[in-house]
Amino acid sequence: MDEPFAKGNDKRFFIRMDIDTDAYFQFQGKSEKYLCNCSDLSAAGMSLTTELEVLAGTIIRVLVPSHVDGFDDLNATAEVMRCQQDDSGLYKLGIKIIETE
Repeated sequence: MDEPFAKGNDKRFFIRMDIDTDAYFQFQGKSEKYLCNCSDLSAAGMSLTTELEVLAGTIIRVLVPSHVDGFDDLNATAEVMRCQQDDSGLYKLGIKIIETE
């Protein structure tokens, strides 16, 4: 694939959709779920905002509930690619989807 689908300076191969919705994540092998905000989503990844620092390289499970009849929730195994704290003290996570259910 020579040309990304995204336009402008974004070098991703999939367009990101702004969704701004509550989501949940949990660490691999753990049962506790943490609330986060999913600000955007693509076929290959997503952006999450959370109060919890999650180190790059960490594997997590992510649930983005569907609020539309006929559409399933998104359940994915994912890798944290970056974690940056913003001015408000929250952490912005760049997530790469590894596998969906």
